[in-house]
Amino acid sequence: MDGRRARRVVNRQNILSVARTMIDTDGVEKLSMRALAEKVGVSVATLYNLFETREAIVRAALDQVLADIKPIVGSLEPTMTLGQICQSAVSISDIVFQAMSPSLLLAVMNDAANPREFFVEHHASDGIAPFLKQAQLDGELSMTADLAEISSTFEAVVYSASRFWAMELINAAERNQRIHTGLKLALLAYATPRGRKSLMN
Repeated sequence: MDGRRARRVVNRQNILSVARTMIDTDGVEKLSMRALAEKVGVSVATLYNLFETREAIVRAALDQVLADIKPIVGSLEPTMTLGQICQSAVSISDIVFQAMSPSLLLAVMNDAANPREFFVEHHASDGIAPFLKQAQLDGELSMTADLAEISSTFEAVVYSASRFWAMELINAAERNQRIHTGLKLALLAYATPRGRKSLMN
C-alpha cells in the first residue's frame, strides 16, 4: 500500500471514530461536516473526498459495527436447539447494541436507506435461516414451517425493541427480554412438541 492510500485509510478510520463519538455525545443533529473536519484535523475537502454526505458517514459507522459482529455470527454452530437459537439471538443483538450508542442507532434508523440496506442488501434474515433449517431437520420445527415468516417476524421484533431502547423508552434488559419473547413466540407457532419443550426450558 502506497503512502497516499495508507493516509486515506487512516483518515477514514479517524473520521469514523470521531464521528461516532460526536454522535454519542451530541446526537446526529449536531454532526456537521465542518465541525467533524475540525475535530479530526483534516480539511472539509478531504472529508468530502472520503464521504459524499453526512449520511454516508453514519452508514459507514453501521457497516463498521456489522463487520465487527460478522466473526461472532460466523462462529456459531447451526446445530442449536430452538431454546439456544433464542438465547443466541439475544446475545448477538446485545453485542450489536453495545457497539452502537442509542444516538447512533437512531441516526441509522432515521435514514430510510440504512434499514433498507441492512435488511435487503445485507440480507439480515439470512443469518437465522441455517439455524431454522437445522431445527426442522432435528424435528424441533415443523417441516411445513414458514421460515421466511419466522425470519421477518424476528426482524420486526428486533427493529421495534431496538428503536424503543434507542428512544430511551425501555432499558437494555427490557430490550433483550422483548427480543427473546418475540422470537420465542414466532418459533412456538411452528414448533413440534420436542421444539416446545426446548423453548420452555
